[in-house]
Amino acid sequence: PRDAAAFADLVSIDLSNNQIQSLPKRINLFSAITLLNMNNNRLLQLPDTVGDLTTLEYLDFGTNHLELLPSAVGNLVQLKELILYRNKLTILPLTIGRLTSLVVLDVTDNHTTSPPVETVTLGTKAIISFFQSLVGARVSRRLDMPNLGLESLPMEVEYMT
Repeated sequence: PRDAAAFADLVSIDLSNNQIQSLPKRINLFSAITLLNMNNNRLLQLPDTVGDLTTLEYLDFGTNHLELLPSAVGNLVQLKELILYRNKLTILPLTIGRLTSLVVLDVTDNHTTSPPVETVTLGTKAIISFFQSLVGARVSRRLDMPNLGLESLPMEVEYMT
């Protein structure tokens, strides 16, 4: 909105069940929001500025047409719930591993290869652990991924050399 600055103190935005195809880059003007619900729209992509909404605790982009998630989502360290079900996501960014406050990460009904489906079925903690292990391996030079339901070596390991 043109006058978004006039609403900068909003704490909740629910635009679910509409036909919205994109978010404005200036979404970051809503710097006080803790809840953003864009469920059941027609979103194709998200602006990187979503990562500036660092007060968010609940973020729902379920039932859209998202194919990618910007890595800036990893800046949302206060997130407790991230809903991404029923999109077209295949790969989640490694920065998801920074979201240690997450209690719910729903990526069901996507075609994820990273993390692999077998890890996704184990739930939020396993998904976060998957990404934290990959990021940590770059620093520690050790890849520790026990109990993640893996059926094959994660594709990210190829790019670690």
